[in-house]
Amino acid sequence: MLAAAVKDLKAEIASYPGTFDITDDFRPGKMEKQIVIKPGAEALGITMADIATQIRQAYYGDEVLQVQRGKMTSRSWCGIQSRNAGPRPVSMN
Repeated sequence: MLAAAVKDLKAEIASYPGTFDITDDFRPGKMEKQIVIKPGAEALGITMADIATQIRQAYYGDEVLQVQRGKMTSRSWCGIQSRNAGPRPVSMN
């Protein structure tokens, strides 16, 4: 639907005298994954919040250690290294 609108707008612009080589920067968005809870999981008390937390921890990692020395706090994060994973901190201060 959006691609058709882009095509129509480019055709309209091309109809003006003196316009040529009309391009656009339209690119489709990222693929989205739809996640649903199986009925058996719901019966065990697993919620969408539980699943979302697991996915976030798998993608970004999670804080595993926090050490405070005086006013300084040092945090350590742990996660799975993946070529497809987004940026995530190894350690934060």
